[in-house]
Amino acid sequence: MKTILVSLVGKQTVPNVLVAAHFRPQGLLFLTTKESEEQGRTDAILEALRDIGAVGEEVRLRVNANSLRECVETIGSFLEKVDDEVEYIVNITGGTKIMAIAAFEMFREMGAKILYLPMGKNRCTQIFPKKRPLYEFDISVRLSVKQYLLCYGYRIVNQKRLSDRKDTAIKRRNDTEWILANYERLKGLLGFLYKNLKDARNKKSFELSAYFDRGLSSVEREFCRKFGFQVRNGYIKRTLKKDESRYFTGEWLEEYVFCVVNGLAEKRLIDDVVLDANVKSQHGVENQLDVIFTENNVLYHLECKTLGDEGGGRVITGEIYKRGALATLLGDGNYGYVC
Repeated sequence: MKTILVSLVGKQTVPNVLVAAHFRPQGLLFLTTKESEEQGRTDAILEALRDIGAVGEEVRLRVNANSLRECVETIGSFLEKVDDEVEYIVNITGGTKIMAIAAFEMFREMGAKILYLPMGKNRCTQIFPKKRPLYEFDISVRLSVKQYLLCYGYRIVNQKRLSDRKDTAIKRRNDTEWILANYERLKGLLGFLYKNLKDARNKKSFELSAYFDRGLSSVEREFCRKFGFQVRNGYIKRTLKKDESRYFTGEWLEEYVFCVVNGLAEKRLIDDVVLDANVKSQHGVENQLDVIFTENNVLYHLECKTLGDEGGGRVITGEIYKRGALATLLGDGNYGYVC
């Protein structure tokens, strides 16, 4: 007997993906709307399922989410035409209340299993056929960062670079920890480097030669020796590659945070972590995310800012704006943020 999973498509797409990845049915029936199709939500669900390897034959049934009568009629017309030798599983987590009521009523008559998966949870409840106590089961699937982003129509456009960024961060971990341990005594020098390197962050190579207007402290001199900066007659000089310019203008903190979180991933305390991802939505919205990780199918976003000389208020305002935009697009119920 063929198994078809019915999914109600709405703003929150993660429950659709998790239930489909759990059951891996032969067929996928999406109850969707004009708005959801325009937003590319069904496409996003399918992209995530393809990455997981859990895509079946697909059918989309567009309904009027504002009319219970029209929803029931649309579902009824579809069911009259399908083979009786089908087992339906219905996930009513997504969509609107009207869509959920219509799906419940129509598929209950077919003897379907009807399920609900609360947002941010990994334990699904069977609400029909009724059992006492209610039958619950765990969803074992855990989404990677890439898969979570795909659920909401985001792609990581620098995917090929992520492995190199991870390797570099791990290789530099001891140096990064040394900078953090001495940060209070290095703030002046780091601010100086930021001022003189900020416009070189995207240059393949840059010749630094800038005057430092006071004597270096012992820790600052050690920093210069450690990282190959020449100090002569008050001038600090060094040829820097692009990744070095970015490292000394703040990415050292991103790398430190990444290494700490990556340690949790290695211990399997979280599921996945990515450093410095450039993400782009289906509609061309782009964002650069410092550190993102998934844990129990919740996405966490860590923004790492040293602030300092660049106008802390503007930086914080920008990050709050980014947080709001991403929470709207990635599903606030399954999205955590720390700045």
